Amino acid sequence: MGKINKLSDQLTNMIAAGEVVERPMGVVKELVENAMDAGATEIEIQMEDGGLKRMTVIDNGSGMDPQDAVFSLERHATSKISKTEDLWNIHTMGFRGEALPSIASVSKFTLLTNDGNGGTEIRVEYGKILYAGPKAAPEGTRISVEDLFYKTPARLKHMRSAQSEGSAIIDLVEKFAFGRPDIAFRLISNGILRYETTGTGDLKEVLYRTYGADIAESAITAKFEDYDFSVECALAMPEFNRASRNFVNVYLNDRMIRSYGIQKAVLSAYDPYHAPDRYPIAVVKIQADPHLVDVNVHPSKWEVRLSKQKQLESLIESNIREILKKETETRKMPFAAEPVVKQENEIKEYTDKETAEPKKVQQSLEAMFDVTYVTQKPETLDEFFPKQPLVMPEEPEMTKVPEEPAGISDESCADSTKSSKLPPLRIIGQYRRDYILAEGEDGLYIIDQHAAAERSNFEKFSRMVNRKPYSMQNLLMPVTLELTPSEFNEWDRISSFMEDLGLKLEPFGGHTVLLREIPVWMSGADVNAILKDLLDLYNEDRKVTRADYQKHAVATMACHGSVRFNRNLTLDEMNKILEDLNRCEQPFNCPHGRPTLIKITDKDLRKEFERG
Repeated sequence: MGKINKLSDQLTNMIAAGEVVERPMGVVKELVENAMDAGATEIEIQMEDGGLKRMTVIDNGSGMDPQDAVFSLERHATSKISKTEDLWNIHTMGFRGEALPSIASVSKFTLLTNDGNGGTEIRVEYGKILYAGPKAAPEGTRISVEDLFYKTPARLKHMRSAQSEGSAIIDLVEKFAFGRPDIAFRLISNGILRYETTGTGDLKEVLYRTYGADIAESAITAKFEDYDFSVECALAMPEFNRASRNFVNVYLNDRMIRSYGIQKAVLSAYDPYHAPDRYPIAVVKIQADPHLVDVNVHPSKWEVRLSKQKQLESLIESNIREILKKETETRKMPFAAEPVVKQENEIKEYTDKETAEPKKVQQSLEAMFDVTYVTQKPETLDEFFPKQPLVMPEEPEMTKVPEEPAGISDESCADSTKSSKLPPLRIIGQYRRDYILAEGEDGLYIIDQHAAAERSNFEKFSRMVNRKPYSMQNLLMPVTLELTPSEFNEWDRISSFMEDLGLKLEPFGGHTVLLREIPVWMSGADVNAILKDLLDLYNEDRKVTRADYQKHAVATMACHGSVRFNRNLTLDEMNKILEDLNRCEQPFNCPHGRPTLIKITDKDLRKEFERG
């Protein structure tokens, strides 16, 4: 007896705050959703120090009268549902009635609202109402949240830097704008306008404001439906891809959601046009009968349960695949862009074959023989340079792969006096313009020409990137890069990482930055692609280290600068690939962990041909 106590309202609100509000971004999400439910057509978000000091959300919605304003701070008080059946027919962003009291319990909270008949102000400090009364205010609602988690230090110490928290809020507002392009959003950080949309209802306009003109102008907008679902989407063309899947934005009944299944359907539709580690930029907006959706799954409402989800995934994947197929077949580029078209087609051929054909070849080989991989896939980049060399077959008495000729310096090669890592091999030829076939003393070796070239380039660039100061080369045409508002918000930190690689970018108006020179060792590389990949790396993990940045840049350069699949090679070119691979410290995996070569032993061949 006496062990179970009823919690006070303030304590239950603070517990609820831990579920609903994990960080400043969660506060903005709840307040903006309330503004949308109030019918706002204009929403302004202001923040100081990434929202840790202050956040304010201002809307021109319907506002509240004095009684509703007070009730809105009561737990589980809401205008959005009134009976059990309403929970299975949700048409609004919010419905629990937890957001405002939870936020007010862990901050200094001010509500100023006007329903058209007069203004009301309520001030709350960490759960205690200090004032509630009339005050002049424009029609709509203004909510200000200051010193979030100041009195809950255990929560406060887990907050990230002000820049990181601010970037998360900017990214959130961008997502809101994609979900509701008919609402005009403004985001002001420390007095500076960071993001703005016009509320015209045009998805392409939001794409332009977020990702820049190139992506917006080439994007495809489409609509399709079946009996249960209606889908509107904006799809960036495959050549505009990123290194992170976070650019696939999914909405269900205007609610931004996280759905692995739906996201995977979009990625599958793009698969034929992307390399395995590239991801599209897409906005997918789904409308469904609310009775098919259970949004009461998680307090933050990021996750939902959906009836007939497999049907929806199939609808999205099949239609987006057909749209992309049609567009990539019929699209015509201006004459000036013809060299780029050739390059893009070459990349498309390579990516198609790298994702499909090599997998078929590998599977058929594994089915026929006991294929031996020369080494296993390393778990991290640090394992690309193992401390102990891997055990290799004893060196047979064959002509070794020739070492670098005397007097020739090649940065792709290590010290020519180092012992060979590969067994002696004799090139037989090339298979399907993808693989080099070579004969060894103990069997047949199949070398992935792209992975092998990528490994040698990776080690070459790894040595070069550590040789400072870099020799610099001016670019004939400067490279311009469009940043998203959230990236531009953290540009000081990102640019310092870039400068470590010799990439000094300068602001060029708006969210555009300019690169005028590159290190000599980057000559010939696709610098724009490298810059975008580095931005994606930072966006995916804002705690990324400078060493991670360096390794990622080197791996990206090695990939872009290597021999592609579906390319005829001369005997000299094949020998050069093997020579460079033989001089690598770790020649058995590409920087992404894929094997560079496999072996089919003589014993397996004799067994398959029934020769004992």
